[in-house]
Amino acid sequence: MPTNKTYSSVGKSFISLALALFSAFCLLASWVFLGPLQSNIEQNVSKSVEKYVHTLRLYGHNNLQSLVNVIEDHARLPHIVHSVMRTHVPMWKLQHQLLTMKLMGRDVNYTLLDYQGNPIASETDTSADFSGQTPWVRSILDGRRTTWIDAGYHDTQPFWRIAVPIRYNQYVEGVLVAECPVESLLDIIISDDVLHPHVGIELVRGTTVLEEKGVIPSDYTMFQSSLSHSGIQWNLLWDHDAIRKKMTMIYIRWLFFFCLTALVIVFFFYLYGSKKIVYPQEALNRINQQLFAQKKEIEGQYQQLKAAQLDLEKKNRELAAEKNQMEAIIHSVQDGIITTDAHGTIQTINPAARKLYGLAESKLLGKTLAINAGFSELKDALEKMILEKTAYRNLEFFLKNKKTDRQHYLRASLARVSTGAMAEKEEYLEFVVVLIDLTREKELEHMKTAFINTAAHELRTPLTSIQGFSELLVIRKTVPPEKIHFYAKKIHSQTKVLSAIVSRLEDVSTIESGRTISIFPTLRDLPDLIRKTIDLAGTSYGSERLEMQCQPCDPFYFDINRIRQVIWDLIANALIYSSTNARVRVEGWMDIARYFVVIRDEGMGIDTAFAARVFDGFLRADTSSRAPGGFGLSIYLAKHIIDAHHGQIFMESEPGRGTEFTICLPRN
Repeated sequence: MPTNKTYSSVGKSFISLALALFSAFCLLASWVFLGPLQSNIEQNVSKSVEKYVHTLRLYGHNNLQSLVNVIEDHARLPHIVHSVMRTHVPMWKLQHQLLTMKLMGRDVNYTLLDYQGNPIASETDTSADFSGQTPWVRSILDGRRTTWIDAGYHDTQPFWRIAVPIRYNQYVEGVLVAECPVESLLDIIISDDVLHPHVGIELVRGTTVLEEKGVIPSDYTMFQSSLSHSGIQWNLLWDHDAIRKKMTMIYIRWLFFFCLTALVIVFFFYLYGSKKIVYPQEALNRINQQLFAQKKEIEGQYQQLKAAQLDLEKKNRELAAEKNQMEAIIHSVQDGIITTDAHGTIQTINPAARKLYGLAESKLLGKTLAINAGFSELKDALEKMILEKTAYRNLEFFLKNKKTDRQHYLRASLARVSTGAMAEKEEYLEFVVVLIDLTREKELEHMKTAFINTAAHELRTPLTSIQGFSELLVIRKTVPPEKIHFYAKKIHSQTKVLSAIVSRLEDVSTIESGRTISIFPTLRDLPDLIRKTIDLAGTSYGSERLEMQCQPCDPFYFDINRIRQVIWDLIANALIYSSTNARVRVEGWMDIARYFVVIRDEGMGIDTAFAARVFDGFLRADTSSRAPGGFGLSIYLAKHIIDAHHGQIFMESEPGRGTEFTICLPRN
């Protein structure tokens, strides 16, 4: 039973034999039938060339220039110029004028073209043969030629064409074309009486020299000649269509020849290579199928890899978002946060920690904790955590700020963040240090302790007096009346002192609870209040140490008791913290809406570090044992009293030169 492979071989052999026979037949036909046709075409071309050469000798007559001159005169006629200038000229009148433009009745037809090469009027239907895209028309409109003379065919009859430009103000506005049969042109040229009756036959001077070119087998051939006495360039064109058709047949023959030759070559290559190409091709097909299957598998793996990559990119974006969020949180917290490696090298540090250090971030990153002496305890704690393999550790220590030289009391919480199999290796350990500034709490604790001690001392003084005088009254059975009055007066005086202390403590409690000190404004004269307060202070501390210069003003609303307390406390502090010979000056003046009170002393002044916290509670400028008593609340309460009046209080001080307090109260 024959196989598909046998049928395939027989079919291939039959097709190969048929292709060979067909190729031989086509070669024979092209040689038998197309050979004589080529000879006929070459003979016709040769005869046409000889005919045109003979005609050119006749057309070289000098009277041809005279004919051109006449046509140029026609191109200068007003109605011709107006037509191409698009001036209104009736079409029938223009057509009639063209009919009258005859050369003594000769068979000459005119066509008028506008500035774009489009026909405006014509005596014949030959105007379709040229347009603005025709090379010779374009050359005249562009000004590259002044006269165009050529020959051609109309219905297998030779004709001559003469074209001249139509000018207006030195610009080419159109083209005038004259066409006539060859015989009529010969008659016109030879008819000397028609063109130049005053000259006669003497203008006939023979023919021009013509270069005869050989027969060239192409679809277009041009012969050129120049009139030696006028320089007119003119061309002779063949009957393009006829020659093109004949030459096309030649091309077809050669095309058949090359195609059949190619088929024969392909056939022999097919016979030779079928056994060496077809069979390996089947093997290649099998290999391609295997490769295609592998490609499908690879594409599937690629899709999986691409999906994994997209998932990884998504997770990276989520991690980046979480990282940015975490960094934002770390940078916004008030506590200092530092991350280090096992050697204590700083990797990240937030603004709060940098503020505690007092150094810029560029001077901290990559440095060890030992860059600050106070952090040596942190480094020791890290080393102990590594040795003891503990995860957390807390400690408290003092740290000196590099910028302000201020001591900060810090609580540090250390945590190890590295986990997993690599966590035990020192080079993979990382630590997070959280720093909490307890300086303010420590200061408040210290101040409250000092305040309690001071309060106990201050309260004990009036209580002791009250207790002593009251015991005298109780123990003694008979006390003279004058003694009773004296004891009662002392008890009353110390009771007022005790009441003032309690009142101040109540005000502090009100402020610490977040409330505002209550005031009861009444219409009062502030300069008068200042004067009375200074007089009262003079009786206690000496009037010779006090100076006053206050500008009078109209009464305005304020709490007289609270403002008296503020002025008294400031004057008393100025006198207490000044030497016995130092003077205290009180000044007052006003502007449009405010009254200013300035209390200036020549005392010890206030240190710069202390001045920033002068309005804090439980604070005294001099805490030595020799300092005068007091709670350290007078300036603290003064600020809150002035704030309750919507006013302002300022302080300027220079150590050793004195202190100046300025109070500003609104008068409206």
